[in-house]
Amino acid sequence: MWFAYPKDENTFGLEEQYFYGEGLLVAPVVEEGATSVEVYLPRDAFYDWYSGKRIEGQGRKIKVEGVGLTDIPLYLKGGVIVPLRTEGAMTTDELRQRDFELVVPVGKDGTAKGRLYIDDGVSLVQKGVTDVEFKYAKGKLTAKGKFGFGGKLKIKKITILGKGEKGKKGKRDESEEVSVQVDLPLTREFEIDLPELE
Repeated sequence: MWFAYPKDENTFGLEEQYFYGEGLLVAPVVEEGATSVEVYLPRDAFYDWYSGKRIEGQGRKIKVEGVGLTDIPLYLKGGVIVPLRTEGAMTTDELRQRDFELVVPVGKDGTAKGRLYIDDGVSLVQKGVTDVEFKYAKGKLTAKGKFGFGGKLKIKKITILGKGEKGKKGKRDESEEVSVQVDLPLTREFEIDLPELE
């Protein structure tokens, strides 16, 4: 947590919640028999992994209740695009053949960026890699980088979190998500128009 938010002193002593990569905040229940956990959210935009609901971090702890024995509270950090496989597999070889989807949790400034690196997963010396940087702003998603590995792999779905209509009091419906089915090969750069924040 302190690495992601070095200016927030409240993150310095946190030992039971952490980031998995740049974009996924993990806050497990660590007390035996407990069904709730307090999660510290810095002043930033976060999205509940399961519902897609936007939560504005206020630099304080929130209490998450009703956590089941097999549940782990997870939050996406706004502004960090997360590539995911579209489906699971029983072996690593099978998984490497699965396509991708992008989850775009829009940050406070209305943008997001992220990265996807792919190689063959076996060789010590790689002959070709795919290393792509994604950027989302003003309704456009761009992909630029190296496209040396990937073969038939594609991006099949893009989900934007944070889009919502403004209500009567000017507040945005923070729980809305928009998913778009696409067929974008991971062999070249691209730019695609997507739904834009109001």
